[in-house]
Amino acid sequence: MATVIFYNFILLSSTFFVWLSEKVRYKLDRWLLLFIGFLIVFIPSAIRYGVGADYFSYVNIYQNLEQYEWMESGFYYVNYLLSSIGAHFQWSFAAFAFVFSYVAFKAYPRKQAWLIHLVFFAVFYLLSFFYVRTAVAVGFSLWGLHVFLKGKTFQFLLLIGIASLFHKSTLLVGFVGLLSLVPLKAYFKSYVFPVIAIVFLCVALFKSSALFAFAEWFLNVAGLTKYANYFNSSTWMDTRSLGSGLGVLSKVLFCFYVIFNTSNIVKLNERYWSVVVFIFIYALATVLNAQIVIFGRLVYMFIFAIPYAAYILYNLPNNKAINRVVVILFILISIAGLTKDGFDLGGNWGESLLLNPYQTIFSE
Repeated sequence: MATVIFYNFILLSSTFFVWLSEKVRYKLDRWLLLFIGFLIVFIPSAIRYGVGADYFSYVNIYQNLEQYEWMESGFYYVNYLLSSIGAHFQWSFAAFAFVFSYVAFKAYPRKQAWLIHLVFFAVFYLLSFFYVRTAVAVGFSLWGLHVFLKGKTFQFLLLIGIASLFHKSTLLVGFVGLLSLVPLKAYFKSYVFPVIAIVFLCVALFKSSALFAFAEWFLNVAGLTKYANYFNSSTWMDTRSLGSGLGVLSKVLFCFYVIFNTSNIVKLNERYWSVVVFIFIYALATVLNAQIVIFGRLVYMFIFAIPYAAYILYNLPNNKAINRVVVILFILISIAGLTKDGFDLGGNWGESLLLNPYQTIFSE
């Protein structure tokens, strides 16, 4: 129980300091409060020991780095640098925890940063204990989205390029971001796309086998038989229930609500169209992940869109009360999900994040 309370303390206390940073007058005070919030999330991640199902796998990688030259260069060379100076393996976790936390904080807007912080760390903080490489890539993607919404496309691509040094799958984020810049009629974005997206998600939810059959056929026709064979592989195909119940269902329903509000979102800011597109892909990957394991990677690659979707909904002028109720309910369910994950004592590989009990390297 102490571990669960500790995880909730990290989330809520760090959010409090981020919120407080927006209330002070002087920039130095703001930086100090943000720094305290940063330390609250960074330090527990940096000094954890044996927490996270893949913890000792990463220790093995660090101690046998010569066998892992094939891994993404960013991840490899950070470990190589630390190893070359004889650093203890824990410094690897500290380094990636620092990068993940730092780039996440860089992604915050000047106002209502607390909302993005709360949502992002509620849905991804404990996952970052397990998916170390992915966490760094997701952090850079969140920062990339922040600058992309300001119209800084080159900076967005640069950040996505850095993210791909830790997880190559992030390149898809850059491609989708550029795709969202393709000029389309406002009517299509506001009214046609939401209908197509919701119908497509419903088909994926209830008739996923038809989508898989079409995808397999298309890949075979395109000559990509290697990838078409994934659909006949027991390694990649794994029929499961849709995630862990209420938490996953809330994310899917939240995405439906975001897509339903596309018209109001695009009117608020034309660049927000990209968030809708990212959310659609995240929702589709979440639904399909119930049937094919490989989509799980896609789920985490696009999870960065969730915090900004919540931020945008919270600030929509239309139906403000309803939108804020939806966002608050989603936050409460996400916190409940973090609490549930905090009780994870370990068990079946692939079904557990091994998060409890929390212990530090000093207890090794």
